[in-house]
Amino acid sequence: MAATDLFDRAKKIYEERLQSKLEQTHLNFFVAIEPESGDYFLGRTLSEAAAAARAAHPDRRSGVLRVGYRATLHIGAIEHVHAQSALKMEHVEVVCSGRHFPRTWTR
Repeated sequence: MAATDLFDRAKKIYEERLQSKLEQTHLNFFVAIEPESGDYFLGRTLSEAAAAARAAHPDRRSGVLRVGYRATLHIGAIEHVHAQSALKMEHVEVVCSGRHFPRTWTR
């Protein structure tokens, strides 16, 4: 199964069966969904949810979503201009497996 098909199937299960319940009880958690069985596994991090799914179904792949968010992971950049020095600063924050990795530099 192609990765996009796997994710589409997992997302459909999430939207149809899990979203309303999990957004009430597990907002901000990650949910790994094994689309063949419909089994799902929650974790505070992407790694926790994926590991639980892998332990239960070692020969199958799962789609991982973040409960209450449109995207599982966010990678973004914000550009700032420092008022006193007129230096341009760029801030990039990478969020992976629930951990933040901020980086700031000037140019």
